[in-house]
Amino acid sequence: MPLRRALLILLFASGAHAADPVLFPIQQNGRVGFIDRTGKVVIQPQYDETLPLDSSCPPFHEGLQPVRIDQAWGYIDARGTLVIPARFQGASCFSEGVAGVRQRDEPAQPPNFLYGYIDRGGKWAIPPRFDEARPFAEGLAMVELDHAWGYIDHRAHIVIPITLRASSDCSTFADGLACFMQDDRWGFMDKSGKTVIAPQFESVTRFADGLSAARRPGSFQPYGYIDRTGAFVIPEQFFLAWGFAGGRGRVQLDNGRTAFIDKTGKPVATLEGNVSADPYSDGLAKVKFIDAQRTETIGYVDMSGSIAIPPRFVGGSSFVNGLAMVDECGTSGYIDAKGNPVWGLAKRARPDTPPPAASNVHADAIARASGHPGPLNVVQAPTTAACTQFGKSVWSLQVSAADGSFAGAQVVLLEGGTFLDAEKQAKLDKVLAQLPKGGGGEAVARRVAGHPGGFTSVLAFGPGGALLASAIPSPDGAFDLLVLTSVAGEGNGLKATEAAKVYQQRFGSDPIGVTEAIALAAWDGLFPER
Repeated sequence: MPLRRALLILLFASGAHAADPVLFPIQQNGRVGFIDRTGKVVIQPQYDETLPLDSSCPPFHEGLQPVRIDQAWGYIDARGTLVIPARFQGASCFSEGVAGVRQRDEPAQPPNFLYGYIDRGGKWAIPPRFDEARPFAEGLAMVELDHAWGYIDHRAHIVIPITLRASSDCSTFADGLACFMQDDRWGFMDKSGKTVIAPQFESVTRFADGLSAARRPGSFQPYGYIDRTGAFVIPEQFFLAWGFAGGRGRVQLDNGRTAFIDKTGKPVATLEGNVSADPYSDGLAKVKFIDAQRTETIGYVDMSGSIAIPPRFVGGSSFVNGLAMVDECGTSGYIDAKGNPVWGLAKRARPDTPPPAASNVHADAIARASGHPGPLNVVQAPTTAACTQFGKSVWSLQVSAADGSFAGAQVVLLEGGTFLDAEKQAKLDKVLAQLPKGGGGEAVARRVAGHPGGFTSVLAFGPGGALLASAIPSPDGAFDLLVLTSVAGEGNGLKATEAAKVYQQRFGSDPIGVTEAIALAAWDGLFPER
């Protein structure tokens, strides 16, 4: 092997760069910045977007971090200096000295959104000519051309022909092997493209610790773990199985319980109840706990399966470099391995105001506001104060009609700021600034007239319809009133559901007006003194 090539391989294998800075992304007022492990802001929030926290690609991996500025991506260093100008359509983290980026279409040029790789100076190490480009691992990167996949080396030489027809997470090389599919069966090949394990499995995972979770073809076949020869060294006995991480394999047993096993297949931690778990990272595993009311909370368990951080979050990431990003009922931030807040999570001061009673929301007022011709039922949901995906609920009401002629609505009183937080306000302002004046923009989002801070918007939209929301803060900011309704989809627009046709004409082409009218009627009942 020539000396130059040997040196290159050694550099790539060793990741010849200074230790990665340990920084974490934060968001304030719609802008992204970075903190250190103590929670100190190191890079002030000033960017539009960055990559989410991910253990497979920690922030500032190999010293640089992709950030979006307006509509283009570039890279900053740990001091916040833009060292690679924002000129790409898309960007990924650096790996083995290069980063896969998507070329941005230049003015007066034919459309060209191909992928290539840049070096740490921002120059093309491999010019853009691929439809997709995955990160380098073990000296090879998976690339796509015309719906086929293959592998290139750092010199852009095609090492494994671009003829493969399927890709997966296990297609990235690990332990010297990558999976491939042939005739709807998965096998593994080495870095020369030679088949090491013949395609024979219905499902496989990426190799880690010398093992891959695999399942033979056939209905209800159990999972086991194979070694590099394709032999099952942990017997086929699990209902589900995932790859090893942190020295543990994650499995689901026949009785539905989640367990972690060691490399002999012995369960070393079994989680009771209705739970789902992520792989171990930094010695902790994120676990989603689901109670009898289907309420989901996030906590963390240690290597023995004991609860290290009790489930009290509505969302959270795995631990990366000692911290995890969590959402504690409307306020996001970081915690350390003991569950102590490091950044964020401190709620703003609110007036010590007793909540208005749910009985102040009157059915006849809702009927008049929505234009419904008949009586409505307003029933309090049988739940106590709880943390929901929308914030900390004080109480919740369901609005319906006995004859089914009302589309239905949910009226929720939330602790102030847990839904109408600064981040949502900033995002909404950005959306509103980009919407065309007139021309249907009001069907996406708008401010509630006469109520500073209130807004009505489409929260989610898909083939089956949309979820609409109207949120208005109480006069003193102690509470957020939230009303949720749904509409069915029709063509490129929205219309009221079939059950709501009786009052649809009242709002004409303004489908979110129903939601807003209900919210205003409820607000008037709850806060008559303005």
